[in-house]
Amino acid sequence: MKVSDIIKNITEIQNEDWVRMMNEDELEQFKKYKWLVWNAIKRINDSNVVLKIVEYQSALENSFENLSIWYSILIDIIPLKKYSSIYPKKTKKKNYDYDFLKLLSKDLNESISNCEDYYDILELHGELEKYKIDL
Repeated sequence: MKVSDIIKNITEIQNEDWVRMMNEDELEQFKKYKWLVWNAIKRINDSNVVLKIVEYQSALENSFENLSIWYSILIDIIPLKKYSSIYPKKTKKKNYDYDFLKLLSKDLNESISNCEDYYDILELHGELEKYKIDL
């Protein structure tokens, strides 16, 4: 399971039984990637989705530990479609730690280019060094 697969399921597929039908390994992966998924979802470039997330923020935060409820709330408030994301403006070409990106790519089972986006999210939230140590 990839982070992008989870995001796609929340935004484009929205199967209500998806989380309930997961096996233990898939649930563990979902738990592991949930923070990145949540931060990617908050960067959706659609004002209606952002307003809904703000409106339901306390319910989402309260259910953050219960994957099934958290997922259900998200698919209820996010309209079914493909979304683009807002990314921080890059003023110059960024020098990524490509050794770390290779490890992150292997860990998340994602492409290096997707991992550059996740790298930016981790860096923006001050979690990059912690994640480097974990890997």
